[in-house]
Amino acid sequence: MGKLIASDIPNLISGVSQQPWNVRLPTQAEEQINCYSSVTDFLRRRPATVHIAKLKSAGFPDGCAVHHINRDEQEKYVCLFTASSIDVYDLEGQKKTVSASDEALAYLSGIRNPKTDLRFLTINDYTFVLNRRKTVAQSDELTPKRVPEALVFIKQASYNTTYYVTLDGKTVSFTTLDGVAPADQPADSLSSKEIAENLANQLKADTYTIEAQNNTIWIRKKDGTDFTIKAEDTRSNTHLSVFKDKVQRFSDLPTVAPKGFVVEIYGDSSSSFDNYYCRFEPTDSNDSFGSGLWEETVQPGIPYKLEASTMPHALVRQADGTFEFKPLEWKERVCGDEDSAAMPSFVGRTLNSVFFYRNRLSFLSEENVVMSEVGEFFNFFPTTVTTLVDSDRIDVAASHVRNNILESAAIFSGGLLLFSDQCQFNLEHDTTLSNATVSVKPVTEFEASVKVVPVSSGKTVFFGNERGAYGGLMEYITLPDSSDQNDAADVTAHVPRYIKGHISSLICSTNENVLLVLSEDIRSSIWVYKYFWNGSEKIQSAWCRFDMCGAVLGAFFVNTACYCVMEYADGVYLECMRFDPGYKDENSEFEYCLDRKITEASVIVEAYDEKSNTTRMTLPYELSAGTLPVIVTRPAEAGARGSGEIFAVLEADAADKKSFVVKGNPAGKAFYAGVPYTSKYTFSTFAIRESEKGNAITTGRLQLRSLTLNCANTGYLQMLVTPAFRKTSTYTFTGRRLGHSTNRLGYIPLYTGVIKCPILSLNTQVTIGVSSDSFLPFSLVNASWEGFYNTRDQRV
Repeated sequence: MGKLIASDIPNLISGVSQQPWNVRLPTQAEEQINCYSSVTDFLRRRPATVHIAKLKSAGFPDGCAVHHINRDEQEKYVCLFTASSIDVYDLEGQKKTVSASDEALAYLSGIRNPKTDLRFLTINDYTFVLNRRKTVAQSDELTPKRVPEALVFIKQASYNTTYYVTLDGKTVSFTTLDGVAPADQPADSLSSKEIAENLANQLKADTYTIEAQNNTIWIRKKDGTDFTIKAEDTRSNTHLSVFKDKVQRFSDLPTVAPKGFVVEIYGDSSSSFDNYYCRFEPTDSNDSFGSGLWEETVQPGIPYKLEASTMPHALVRQADGTFEFKPLEWKERVCGDEDSAAMPSFVGRTLNSVFFYRNRLSFLSEENVVMSEVGEFFNFFPTTVTTLVDSDRIDVAASHVRNNILESAAIFSGGLLLFSDQCQFNLEHDTTLSNATVSVKPVTEFEASVKVVPVSSGKTVFFGNERGAYGGLMEYITLPDSSDQNDAADVTAHVPRYIKGHISSLICSTNENVLLVLSEDIRSSIWVYKYFWNGSEKIQSAWCRFDMCGAVLGAFFVNTACYCVMEYADGVYLECMRFDPGYKDENSEFEYCLDRKITEASVIVEAYDEKSNTTRMTLPYELSAGTLPVIVTRPAEAGARGSGEIFAVLEADAADKKSFVVKGNPAGKAFYAGVPYTSKYTFSTFAIRESEKGNAITTGRLQLRSLTLNCANTGYLQMLVTPAFRKTSTYTFTGRRLGHSTNRLGYIPLYTGVIKCPILSLNTQVTIGVSSDSFLPFSLVNASWEGFYNTRDQRV
């Protein structure tokens, strides 16, 4: 018989492992489907989905991008984007009015896969929508360019000085008096205004327009053509100057000039900046030529706008609760020229991602990070070229020997992390983020998938990668030591062939420490990664899979509720799963495990047929082929009797897939209706393990005798024992145990205690698991097994 031994499995919350069974942890499983691992609820059935509303009557053959808007506690929305349409619903499934012109919708043209080609960012009432296939262009409009004109400025009036002005080869002059007058005579007159007026009168001709104001002469040709002009004086040219297009110093400019006159300041060695432009603005806005101030402006005759039709658009919530999809009014270039205030580097390129950081709207384009002015989300031009302003736009490039095309960004406790397909970069800066302090530094070199947006979990960042026909997941973290090093752990290292297909979406809940993974190829499943950090130590890292009733187009968390946009044969629906620890349905002691769950209020119950003892019922959704719903009574109020009665479904209507016939009369009763799902958990091979290393001892023979499960709040459970080459033995536990306090008539029993079943097989030639397709829950705390062990030797 051998020696009778027993071993405990301390918990069942470590999820699936694809390692060889003899090196796995005893708490890891062979398979875990529709079961959820939690450090508080242990191994339990996955949350059921609750039907909320039907969103559309047809699916999305060309794909759909799902984005949620969490504006505040009262206003939350889900948005569905395709290449030609935008739909917005609240979380009750009520459709909102969305207005969009054909020109605005044209921005979405060219999209092949909305999920990978669109990126979203919501800030208050604005949801920015970025088309990764649209090339950003600059507008063909040019800054206004004035006709050729010149100013002659009498800087100083002195006696015995001659002032010369040469206009298109014609020279005029004016000489002031010598200032010597007899004592009984008034002093010789001397006025810069008089000099200007005299010179202007001499220059007047039919082909010119010449005006004088105070000490300034304004000259231009009537036909708008160019001309030449030169000014001199007999005081080493210090009393007279002329301005046409440019001037060396700002201090040379007159205080009187025509409105809108533009001049370039090209600077000298005493200036720390040069080549900027100034425009004159009179103090009195009604003056066309008068006293005023010079303001910095942009060079005339150059492009100064971004083409709004090629820039990201916005879905804007209006005051009346409707939405408008429209292009945005991006700020124009207001200073400098094409060198000193260049167009943002994304012009002529596509935008890869949009994010918000340090009060700046930011884009990734090829190797550049482009950030708006602080607080001015639509300005991507400098506010001045005469000095470096900390709040101005930032345009900085990443540099690396490997591919440095930046695809996405993630913000976490370690700062801003940027991703290319081969490297990760960190945006480094001082306390103040500015052009003078910013740099993009490579930190790690892990391959990453460009199809999925990384997601932050607070202090870490999850990002996907591709491994042939399977997807992988990495977790980026800043090591908690003084070295300030960065690393990424492969959280799918022990399940390398688990996530089938390419990862399309990552959805993280920091409340529940859970990450949902969606696949491009298997849309009816959700891969779930459950983790738990205890300080700097991760004590749970568990994978499992949820098999859903339909295709999952997208999902998002609102607190502990996960909303799923589901596609079925008859349309698109909004459903919800609650991940709350210990969640219970209304008036019940547990959550009814039914997908697409609804109450009697959403079901049409027709008149009861007494003769056949049947009732016809109609659901708000169609049933999939071969699927029959479950109709089970629920407590109408807390503590009420009579819950748990199941109305047997006799047949489904072949013509109307929403209707079916049940035995009995459910009219007037509180009940749930929904689609059952099966939860399965397959244990790893039981084995004796070394006390230190934990590896299984494979020598000797272990004949398993029985399995003991410690359960909590369990209503139904099947234990499946499948010996090699033999049929499966099923041991069913119904939740009722004679003499147990929960075994009461009229109530659903939820048993907490020990369940035992026989195994009677060799440990390496038997598969042991648990399963349930009931509406009742189960929760397994831990397990133990016993068996007879024979060995010819003794380990030393």
